[in-house]
This record gives sequence, C-alpha cells and structure tokens, in this order.
Amino acid sequence: MKKIIKEGKFVDFKGLERDYTICAMIQNVTYSDYYMEIIPEDRDEFCHIEEPKAILSIGLSICHEQDMDKYNQKIGRLQAIGRALKCKNTSIVMTLDNYKFATDDLLNSVTDTFEKDFKRCPGKYIKGYNDAEIKWRKKHEQEVSNLGCVPSSNN
Repeated sequence: MKKIIKEGKFVDFKGLERDYTICAMIQNVTYSDYYMEIIPEDRDEFCHIEEPKAILSIGLSICHEQDMDKYNQKIGRLQAIGRALKCKNTSIVMTLDNYKFATDDLLNSVTDTFEKDFKRCPGKYIKGYNDAEIKWRKKHEQEVSNLGCVPSSNN
C-alpha cells in the first residue's frame, strides 16, 4: 500500500483560514465490491469486467470552524487515512489493473489535482457547505442593508 499525506489551509466563505489533511492511497482490492457487469449499447449480452487489482482512493479531513483553536494534526492525519481506507465513503479516483502504474508521481499528481479542486470548490467535498454559505451570505446582505447606509453625494 502506498500513500501520501498533504496538509494545508483553505479560506472558507467567512474568510476564516481552516486546516485540512488529504490522504491519497493505493490499496489492494480484496473484496468484490468492484465486480461489474455492463450491457454494451450495441449488444444484448453482458460483458464481464475483471475486478481491479488496486484502487487509488482519497480521504479528506477538515477542521471544523468551532475546533480551530484546538486543531490536532495527528487526529487530522488519522481521519484522512481512515477515510481513504473506507472505500465506500471516500473518493475513489481510479482503479488499477497493473501495479506498475501505481507510482509516487501518480499519487502526487492526483493529490495535487484534488487539492486544487477542493480549495476552489470546498462545497463539493464538505456536506452542507454550500447551503451554509448561502444562508451566511443572505444574513450578511440583510445586516448591511439594515445599516441604512446611503452613499454621499459630493456636489
């Protein structure tokens, strides 16, 4: 099993800087969750796709806003690793039929791409993030409009 761990910070919609940990991992597939049969569009028969030898999965741990003052790097790493190991609740990026493609360069490239996407759109990965952002922005807009600020005219 190969793995890489990246840690960093992202700025949420409130402007708060929050810690995160990403674990990308290549692990053996030892169960038949990935056994698939598909029907090609041009035929009525089933095609059997072999079970992959390995999967590349990603686990993500994000520090909650209320926990920022007591963030623990070890716990963040353990959570990210655990989420990468739980294949059913993680991002499975790809399956591999051949271990020779399971290189450190592959892990680094996938992790860098995932990290960029996470920082650009955290709502894709944090449950409830987009709804919370909409509520916060509406509340913030109401507070600004309630101030009754009128632009001054310099005539």
